[in-house]
Amino acid sequence: MGTTGTITGVGRYLKELNTGVQVIGLQPSEGSSIPGIRRWPLAYLPGIYRPIWWMM
Repeated sequence: MGTTGTITGVGRYLKELNTGVQVIGLQPSEGSSIPGIRRWPLAYLPGIYRPIWWMM
């Protein structure tokens, strides 16, 4: 997800078009070997991140 700017902006736009849209962001688990994707340290989580959403 990076800094979540794109997923946030696109998600807001899509929700304006259809309130049933759900935006779901994923992060690889620790030790993932997918090239180009990394797990962000907690210190880098964006300010809009809400842990409660993670558990939904």
